[in-house]
Parts: sequence; C-alpha cells; structure tokens
Amino acid sequence: MSELFHPDPQWLRDRWERRVRDRIFDGARSSPSPVVVLVGGQPGAGKTAAAARSAQLHPTERLTVLEGDDYRQFHPDYKRLVRLDPLRMPAVTQEVSGPMVAAAVNHAQREKISVTIEGTFRDSELVTATAGEFHQAGFYVHAVVVAVQPVQSLISTVDRYVSAIENDRDGRWTPVAAHDAALSGMPRTVRALGESQDVDQVTVMRRDGSVVLDLHRPASVERGRNAAHAVLEEHRRPLASVERGIWLQLYDQLDRTFRDMAVLREIRHDDQVERSWRQLERARSYILATTGNSSSTHRPGPVLEQAPHIGNQLRRESDRERRGPQGL
Repeated sequence: MSELFHPDPQWLRDRWERRVRDRIFDGARSSPSPVVVLVGGQPGAGKTAAAARSAQLHPTERLTVLEGDDYRQFHPDYKRLVRLDPLRMPAVTQEVSGPMVAAAVNHAQREKISVTIEGTFRDSELVTATAGEFHQAGFYVHAVVVAVQPVQSLISTVDRYVSAIENDRDGRWTPVAAHDAALSGMPRTVRALGESQDVDQVTVMRRDGSVVLDLHRPASVERGRNAAHAVLEEHRRPLASVERGIWLQLYDQLDRTFRDMAVLREIRHDDQVERSWRQLERARSYILATTGNSSSTHRPGPVLEQAPHIGNQLRRESDRERRGPQGL
C-alpha cells in the first residue's frame, strides 16, 4: 500500500466539527438529570446488545451511544484498508477513532447529554477516570459489565468478522491478544468501579440481558469485591449442554466458510488469524472431550483448557478476590 494518512490536531478538529459531531448527536438534547452508562466487556462479549438493554433501565433518558468502531470510517484510508489490508485497519484508524471518542465525551459532558459508552474495561485507571469526569459534570454514573465465558466471546469475534465479509460489509478482525488483555484486566476494573464514590450503580449482566448482580450506593470495598466476584464466576461458568452444541456447530460452520471463501483463505495463515484458530481448536478439543461427562460441571470451565494463560489469570484474580482488597 502507498503511504497512509496520519491526522494532525487541526485536521481532527475540523473533521469533528464539520462531519462527526452533528452526525453523532443528531436529535440529542440536554438533560436536567443526565446519565452515563459505561458498558464494558471483552471483545465479542455482546456489548452492543447489552447497551440496548441498559438503555431500558433509564426510560426517561434518550442515550446516545458512543462506540469507537463507529468512527473508524472517518479516517480517509478506511475503505482502502478494509479492502487491501483489513488486519492492519484497526491500528491505523485508531488515530482518528480515539480522538473522536474523546471529543464526543467532552461534548456530552459539556452539553449534559445522556450517553452510553462502550469499551473493554481493560484499563482500570482510564475507566475510573472517565467515571470521575462524568460524576464531576453532574451525571448519574452507571457501570454495566457484560460477563461472558471467554470461549463464547472469542468465537464471537471470529463469527462477527466472517459475517461481515459474507454480507459484503466492512469487517474488523480482533486479535486474540486484544481479547485476552481485556479479559484479564476486567475484574480489576470492575472492583475499582465498585469501590469508587463516583459510580452510582454497578450491574453485572449476561449477554442475553439477564442481570446477575445489581448494586447501588454506597460505594465500598464490599461492593467492588462482590461485583468482581460475580464477573469471575460468569467467566468461569461451564457451558451448558445446549451451549456446547451451538458452539461446536458454529465452529464447524466458520471452518467451512474459511475454506470456501477466497478472501478468507487469503488471510487464514496470517499470524493474527492463526493465533485465534489455535485457541479455538484447543477450546473445541476440550468441549468434545467433556460433552456428555456430568463430572465436567464441577470443573472450573473450558477456559482453563482452551487458553491456559487466561485460566491462570482467572485463578490469580480469584485468589485476590478471596484475600480481599490487600490482594490488589
């Protein structure tokens, strides 16, 4: 590819003011009691569906969704990257999407517009700082954590990309390293949110929208510990028999599609794609080995076998949770 565009601050300001701001906040209005819903989960967890469910918990507010992937299209090379170098696209377009999210957050705070912000909750300091900024701006701060088993979220990232390609839409490949980093950082972030005086409500939700735990004020070490524990329990929850069957069917379908579609065959042996498939192959082997074995329900779940390094991280987080706040 020829040289790619790299934005400077003036270009970003112009693009925000002329093209992005009005599109994002079209129809949005200031609120006397603004709400921010911070929706977090690893890639593939189902944050978009959770954001829609979370909006129903605040029926008096019209929440504008701020999601960084929506702003990648404003990079001048976006279409070219999607066509010629899709695996590189996320890193390049982040130079535009990141500043646009920051500008949207600042605008919402200044204008008192209720918003939903989707993220991975990987970085506890960043997420709690964002919560603090909204609290200082007079917002009700609601943290919603989408807690999903890693085996489910990882295959969903692959399925999302394949579905986009099949339907002639722009696809974004999620590196397994990004998935794992978000997964390992999330319990610490959830605990910090629960302990924060800036957060009014913490909700742990499954991807189907069912609420596992809903905690209001006061903020406390106990609130943080309980929220983090609920997330870890969901991460470690073994797949039910029906879930295993669906997962295996999806794996087989994705494997066939990668072999049948030329555009997917071309990237099949790329390092990023290979890493995801190796992880999925390990998960498949475990699921096949334990399907029909009732004793498997007493095991810590497929995550330990599908990705040992994730399993070790969950084990460490569980140990910290049992020890209490001194374990952080």
